Amino acid sequence: MVTTAFGRLNPGALAQLLFACPLQPSELPSPTDILAAVEAQFSACRGDLMSPLEVVAQEAGDRPELYAARMRWALRCVGLAHLDEADPGRSAVAAGNADCGPARCSRGANLAA
Repeated sequence: MVTTAFGRLNPGALAQLLFACPLQPSELPSPTDILAAVEAQFSACRGDLMSPLEVVAQEAGDRPELYAARMRWALRCVGLAHLDEADPGRSAVAAGNADCGPARCSRGANLAA
């Protein structure tokens, strides 16, 4: 699936982008870090969401125990950073809201690099 509308991506697609990017839970990312990572990954794949989906599928097959933990982390971060809202201008990052503080996004996710 190719799209040019970053703001119209659903939470699952946003989590796949976060999952596929190099950002790690151990970095204790802020909402701003999460948004930047997701936007950079979207830009890098030029809107072709099959690219991050391939990374997700590969990880699920190779290391299912790490895949599950990282996907839970990605979904939690997307939700806590409010990247899944219909209006991207109302995101936690844009509003200066720290709901997705470092400890909350990385809590419980001990992933190997």
